[in-house]
Amino acid sequence: GRGHGPMDGDIVKSGDSREADRRIAECAAHSLGELNLASLRLQLLPGDIFGATCIRTLNLRGNQIEYLPVNVKLLVNLEILNVSYNELREVPAAIGALKHLKKLQLQHNKLKELTPAIGDLARLRELYIGDNRIEELCPEIVGLVQLESFDARNNNIDSLPAGFEAKSLPNLRLVNLENNPIETWPWSIKCLQEAFPILTNAEERRRLVKRSLRVRTEVNRALLT
Repeated sequence: GRGHGPMDGDIVKSGDSREADRRIAECAAHSLGELNLASLRLQLLPGDIFGATCIRTLNLRGNQIEYLPVNVKLLVNLEILNVSYNELREVPAAIGALKHLKKLQLQHNKLKELTPAIGDLARLRELYIGDNRIEELCPEIVGLVQLESFDARNNNIDSLPAGFEAKSLPNLRLVNLENNPIETWPWSIKCLQEAFPILTNAEERRRLVKRSLRVRTEVNRALLT
């Protein structure tokens, strides 16, 4: 067993906790803005991490973390938080305290829902929650007016919250909701979904640019004759 409650900030004995400690100490000593704790087999966040408030980017990708402790709210300068490819079962409401967060990566976990506190992340531009078990999106997500990129592919979402459309989310450019049983789509979101493969695939973009140039050339030729 672990010997600790799931919300404790202590390091469990499993995983490479010594290496995590070393990286955290180095980060705190030199006031580094980035801390990489990816793929260290950690099951919980090391308690020492919450003293390193200088961190702007925290990479926890590819561990075995089931819970983020409430103390995550102490990392007040975080701009990028990557907890993808873990065992996360919930996101604490405390995450809403991260007022500078711009990018949140929660894909490939075991989440069934998002905390309504996600709506407090007023500066959030990118939200990745694909490959989870999410059945519905909380209405508060519509308040993320800075949101530019939203990826929730491969979940169990069957409807979108009221107001989840371009009018409420004016900066939204990339949307991926594929492989969800959504029955009713707002027109603007459907358009963004259909554009997703084009906008994210360089080869497809090049093909479309070539085609448009060819059409333009043919139009010009027709006008000259």
